[in-house]
Order: sequence, then C-alpha cells, then structure tokens
Amino acid sequence: VLSPVLYDRSGAIGGEQITDVSTGYINDCIVAGGNAYCSGATWLGNGTANDSATPVMVSQNGMLQDKEIVSVSVGESVSC
Repeated sequence: VLSPVLYDRSGAIGGEQITDVSTGYINDCIVAGGNAYCSGATWLGNGTANDSATPVMVSQNGMLQDKEIVSVSVGESVSC
C-alpha cells in the first residue's frame, strides 16, 4: 500500500509554490516558480544520470531557455 509523503520544498525549490505535479514509475516531476524539478531514478533533466531523492532543477538550456514551465508529464520511465 502506498502512502502520500510531504514533498521536500527546502532544497532547490526554495519554498516556491508548487503548481503542477506528475508521477511515474521511477521518477516524479513538479513545476514551481516557473521551473521544472524532478526526483527519482536516472535522467532527471539536469544533464546527469544520477538518482536523487530530492528534487533537482531541470536544465532550461536550448529550447527551454527564457521560458516559463507551466506543466510536466511523467510516464512509466519518460518525463516531458
């Protein structure tokens, strides 16, 4: 049985209001303050393949540069 847990907002998120959440099989992502953050297993969008139990900011280089993120979608092992 799965139980909800409080999302750690003390690290990278810095207390920003969470405006979107999506969960998958191996990771989950949120939107806070116009940025996307992911935690879980591998490829979290920050340029590394490291797992993270706490949210890390998704890189906003390239086509995401200077854009405000408004939603995220997480599948079984893919995040968008």
